[in-house]
Amino acid sequence: MADELDLGTRVVVERPGFVAIAPYASQHAYETWVIPTRHAPDFGSIADDALVDLAAVLVDLVGRLRRVLDDPPYSVALHTGPLDGSAHAAYHWHWEVVPLVGQELGMEWATGIVSNPVSPEAAANALRQAGADRSDPTRPAAPDRAR
Repeated sequence: MADELDLGTRVVVERPGFVAIAPYASQHAYETWVIPTRHAPDFGSIADDALVDLAAVLVDLVGRLRRVLDDPPYSVALHTGPLDGSAHAAYHWHWEVVPLVGQELGMEWATGIVSNPVSPEAAANALRQAGADRSDPTRPAAPDRAR
């Protein structure tokens, strides 16, 4: 997390407590993760007041995806630590947002080898440049700290 924030090339948007990044070696074009900036293995432990900032990042990110990719369908998955508390020191929860912009090719289907035509750095740059949609009435009013 610290390296991603320091480098900044894969950071899409940063708000208090959360950051959206295009992960290194992403499997899908414009795949983006929303991650808490403080270590937290279990999504269930998030404070109620942090949900506003988390929602702001998610809404901002979806707006950027809509502008860059012409309102694509997308999948969203929550990755959280084991419910039994094991591996809590090692795991960091995150939301994964994957726009459905391509199709699986024969190579991917046959071999399980993923081919992503958009580098995470290029995806993050395009999403940063898209900025936040100021006209979206569902967008929370928190200030944009996009890099």
